[in-house]
Amino acid sequence: MLINKYSDLITFSSIAYPHLSLREVIKKAKEMSIRSLEIRVSEDGIHINPDKDDPEKIKMFLNNEGVKIILLSSYVRARDPETIEGAREFTKMIRLIDLANKLSVNRVRVFAYYIGDIYKTSEEVKRFIEKTHDVLIERDIRILFETHDYFAKINNLIHLIKIVERYNDVAGILFDPANIILAGEDYNDIINIMKMLKLKDHIYHVHIKNFVKTSDHDYIYVEPDKGVVDICRIIEDLREILVRPVYISIEWEKLWRPELKDPDYIIPLYIRYLRGCLD
Repeated sequence: MLINKYSDLITFSSIAYPHLSLREVIKKAKEMSIRSLEIRVSEDGIHINPDKDDPEKIKMFLNNEGVKIILLSSYVRARDPETIEGAREFTKMIRLIDLANKLSVNRVRVFAYYIGDIYKTSEEVKRFIEKTHDVLIERDIRILFETHDYFAKINNLIHLIKIVERYNDVAGILFDPANIILAGEDYNDIINIMKMLKLKDHIYHVHIKNFVKTSDHDYIYVEPDKGVVDICRIIEDLREILVRPVYISIEWEKLWRPELKDPDYIIPLYIRYLRGCLD
C-alpha cells in the first residue's frame, strides 16, 4: 500500500466558511488539528482577493500560525488566450501564478470551460496550457483541472485526461468522485478509467463530500455516512491505486448552499469519518 499515514493528509476547503475571514478560517483549522488548507481565491474576497490582498502579510500570518496552504482554489476558466474572454482568463491566471509563488503554494485549481463542442473545448484548453506553460515551469506550479460540470461526465473526462497526460509536467487532475456520481456515472466505471486511461497517474488532489438526491434535478449535501457516495470504498481504492500521496479535502459548499448544516458540526464529523475509513 502506497500511503500509510493518509490521515495526515486530511484537510478541508475554506468554502465551508464563507462568513469568516481567512484568519478566522485558519484558526478554525488549528482548532481541528488541521495544518494544511485548501483556500478559495476570488475577486469577491472569499477568502483571498488576488488583486487586493498582500501575499507577504498572508504568508507571515500563516508562518506564525504554523499552517500552510496546499491549494489555491480559483475559478479561472481555461480558454483560448487569443480570444477576448480567453485573454481575460489568461491575465487572471498570471496573477494567480504570481500569488501562488509568493505564498509558496505549488498547486492552483482551474476549470476546463465547455464551449458546446468537446473537440473545440479541448483545443482551447490546450492553447491555454501552452500559453501558461513556461511560467508554470519557471515558478514550479501545477494547475489542476477539477472533475466538474461537463467534465464530470466520463466521455468528456476522457478528453481532459488525454490533455493532462500531454502536459503532465504542468497539469493534473483534481478528482471529485461525488461530482462524477452526481453526473450519473457509475463508480465502477470511474475505477476502470483510473486503471485503463491512467487517471490515477494524474490525480494530485481529491475533494470529498456526500449527497442525496431530493428530486430529479436537485440534491443536497449530507453527513459522510448518509449519502449515496461510498466514501470509505473511495478512500480505500485511492490508497491502493494512486501513485503519489494526495490531500483529501472536505468540500462543504456552504458558500453556494447557505442552507447546509453548520460547518463547525460537519467538518469535524467528516474528519472523524475519514480517519475511521483509514483505520
